[in-house]
This record gives sequence, C-alpha cells and structure tokens, in this order.
Amino acid sequence: MRFGYQRGPPALSSGMTLTTDDRRLAWECARDDARLAFRTWCDSPLGAKRDAYAAYRAAADREDTAVSALMTS
Repeated sequence: MRFGYQRGPPALSSGMTLTTDDRRLAWECARDDARLAFRTWCDSPLGAKRDAYAAYRAAADREDTAVSALMTS
C-alpha cells in the first residue's frame, strides 16, 4: 500500500475558463477567509499563535492568488 501525496484531478478541465464573476467570487471568499484567519491569529492565546499565524499566511497567500487571477481577467 502506498501512502503520501497523490495528485488529484485538475480543478478545471482543459479548455474550461472562469468568468469574471467566478474570479470575483473566488477572491471575495479568499478575502473573507484571510480576514477570519487574521482575527483568529490576533485573538489566539500565546501557545496557539504560531499555528494561527501559519493558517493566516496560507489564507493570505490564497487571497493574493485569487486577486491576481481577478486582475488578469
């Protein structure tokens, strides 16, 4: 039995495109996730700050990616 990372199916099939509305919605969701993760980091007790910060940075990176996709439409 093999364990470890297994690549899943692509998010979009080749030839599929996202509309501007799709990209805007993706950015809005990513923005909201980043805001929530930031508040969680700020409100976390000292012992949980490191993990909360990592979660916030991941959410912020996803927001950056989503806004880049939105701006290139």
